[in-house]
Amino acid sequence: MMNKEVIVEFKEVSFGYDTTKMIFKDIDLKIYGGETIAIVGANGAGKSTLLKLITGLVRPAKGIVYVDGYKVNNKNIRKVRKKVGYTFQDADNQLFMPTVYEDVAFSAKQEGKSNEEVSIIVNKALEQVDALHLIEKPSYNLSGGEKRAITIATALASNPNVLILDEPSVGLDPRARRNLIRLLFNLKETKIIATHDMDLALDLCDRIIVMYNGEIQGDDTPTEIFKDKELLCNNHLELPLRMQGCPICSRKGEQVESIIL
Repeated sequence: MMNKEVIVEFKEVSFGYDTTKMIFKDIDLKIYGGETIAIVGANGAGKSTLLKLITGLVRPAKGIVYVDGYKVNNKNIRKVRKKVGYTFQDADNQLFMPTVYEDVAFSAKQEGKSNEEVSIIVNKALEQVDALHLIEKPSYNLSGGEKRAITIATALASNPNVLILDEPSVGLDPRARRNLIRLLFNLKETKIIATHDMDLALDLCDRIIVMYNGEIQGDDTPTEIFKDKELLCNNHLELPLRMQGCPICSRKGEQVESIIL
């Protein structure tokens, strides 16, 4: 549930990979504790770069990014990264240890936790994503949906306030996608999700931020965003399938809770 506390803030942020072309120019944005946010837009809109700025993987050319009150800079980067859990678009880039246990345990071991503490952290994280039964499985041998759940568990293992997901539903079959939505719906952390999946944004998110050419073109509830046909057309976006009256989808108009629970 959302609270009034600003947990991520962009203040007049500009960024470019070279000085001649800015991807962002003077972006202002506030994200509140407990929100689930979808960042949507066509390829090249700046979604993934926005996520990288939050985690400090890239730094602004101008302006300031704050995470839970900390400026994202060299002085605070360790504190910031303790506040943020990040999952990559390709789960195989995140899972590199021989077993699920070792993947989820990696960050806790790096922090010098005892074996007992590590075991507690791993079990808790896997329980949160309903994947405790996978604890001794080889990570490389999991299904796409299982890998996605484990990447989220690796992020949760550091007890973050903010969970960032880059295209989490890519490559998932319908059942795995439904399981992912259910999993994310039940997590209390602030969630920031870059996605092309309009149905996921509709089913899961409190708020949608539309980006195009490095600028925020829209910022509102899913209902208001998807009512604005001009906004969708101008930013090369389409309605979610179930709002298009798709004949193979019989759930048009149902409440989110009845879809995912």
